[in-house]
Amino acid sequence: MTIAAAVIVALMLWAGYAHRSHRINWLNGIAEWLGEKFNRPAWVALPVLVFTTSIICALFGFIWDVSWHIGNGRDPGPLANPAHYFIVVGLFGIFLAGMIAVVVPFERPGPAAVRITDSWYAPVGGVLMAGCGLYALTGFPLDDIWHRIFGQDVTLWGPTHLMMIGGAGFSLYAALMLEYEGGRAMPETPAEGPYGQRERPFIQFLRYLSFGGLFIGMSVWQIEFDFGVPQFRLVFQPMLIAAAAAVAAVAARITMGPGAAVIAALLAIALRGAVAVLVGPVLEPRSTGSRCISVRP
Repeated sequence: MTIAAAVIVALMLWAGYAHRSHRINWLNGIAEWLGEKFNRPAWVALPVLVFTTSIICALFGFIWDVSWHIGNGRDPGPLANPAHYFIVVGLFGIFLAGMIAVVVPFERPGPAAVRITDSWYAPVGGVLMAGCGLYALTGFPLDDIWHRIFGQDVTLWGPTHLMMIGGAGFSLYAALMLEYEGGRAMPETPAEGPYGQRERPFIQFLRYLSFGGLFIGMSVWQIEFDFGVPQFRLVFQPMLIAAAAAVAAVAARITMGPGAAVIAALLAIALRGAVAVLVGPVLEPRSTGSRCISVRP
């Protein structure tokens, strides 16, 4: 696993350097093509696509991992559980998406761009996304070290677990910020911002889905209560639900307008429910005793 990670990182560094030095053009070509399809700059379209697939992969692995541990107990090693592979790939994909957003733009992506060198500026959302992904990804090897020092824990709220969950959850803010930066950079954007204009139905759906993802991302901390195996006082559950709903619903309503919070919540329930069905009835026979989650708004 370490060798594979080193090879992938080396390929990433080479591709980034070759792109910045204009030695390759396929990365920019793919990003530009997606930008035309989604009506966003190249440094937004490709990273958001990579991020979306990665965060769903990480969510699936996370739900399966919790279910696996409830049914089968602790693992003998960090990669002895098949769900861990989905988590690692998903977290690495979040980091990769952020780095793509940092590397792709040749021109300054906006007035709030982060200066890296004299001629290299990166979007704020891309920098935050890469930081969240790296922070979450760092929690995986640290989790193995933690267990080797202190033994196996039986709670989701362990320090290294919270690193992975927190990094992935807050990366959704970075994705929304990056999308907003891209909308502001488009020439036809009105003065009130990109959310003040009508987009194609598919683009509108993706925006609602983004806020649905924010609902899920802000709700992962209370997953033990959803599974019916809480390790802490029950009073924390309604507090965490209220906090998650306040953040995600208010953000959706302010940004997308009336009805957006309800639509985003329904999409969150649908996505969370689909993962629950996949983990429960589909994968349960293969992971003895796995337990399906309950779905709530």
